[in-house]
Amino acid sequence: MRRGLRFVPLALLAVVVLELAVFVAVGREVGFPTAVLAVFVASLLGLVLLRREGMRAWRGFRASAEAGRPPGAQVTDGLVGLAGALLLATPGLLSGLVGLLL
Repeated sequence: MRRGLRFVPLALLAVVVLELAVFVAVGREVGFPTAVLAVFVASLLGLVLLRREGMRAWRGFRASAEAGRPPGAQVTDGLVGLAGALLLATPGLLSGLVGLLL
């Protein structure tokens, strides 16, 4: 377990470098103000969705618990939506794209 964790900082650094490279490439194509605006809008949308998806996941979990059944597909869908919203809220074009796909 510990052996795999030693690569986490390197993976995070790679993600940051990749995000920066994508931002620079998009900035050169469409202009930096437009690229900054895209990152800002995606992050704002992610924050709005984070609240909505978080509440939806919590309601689904609570309804399953009150009914006495194990959390099912509804809760799993809510958690995937929550992960997508979290990625969308993270500043970056690449993480925003992955968040939109989720």
